[in-house]
Amino acid sequence: MKRIVCDRLASLVCMKTTRDADNQEGQDNELELDNGHLLNKYCVHPSQASSSSSAAAAATSPEHRVNRVERLLASINELLEAKIRNDVQLRLRADRNQQIMNEWMIAAAVIDRLCFIVFSVSLIVGSFIFYLFF
Repeated sequence: MKRIVCDRLASLVCMKTTRDADNQEGQDNELELDNGHLLNKYCVHPSQASSSSSAAAAATSPEHRVNRVERLLASINELLEAKIRNDVQLRLRADRNQQIMNEWMIAAAVIDRLCFIVFSVSLIVGSFIFYLFF
């Protein structure tokens, strides 16, 4: 049904179809990254954090402080990863909602244009019939 209303009828009444809108959005928005790539880009993994912090902390602190710092860094890293994952999910959800809204707007515009065409044709035919008989 979506394909009929949004694509075929839209092209029939000379309107932009959903494919045209998707192509334009695809060119404008190049932010599709998977969760792993995004996490690797913005987060420090616990193994990286522990190796860099343990060398600096071992020279100045006892062993239990190093473990504590490593645990704190690991928990901070987990929190950052969870925040980034949530942000990515919210962004994807917002993009999907925007896409659905655009599809409904196109469907409404197609139906509006069809109603206008039917009204115009019936008005012209009715006026012509009224002019012939009266």
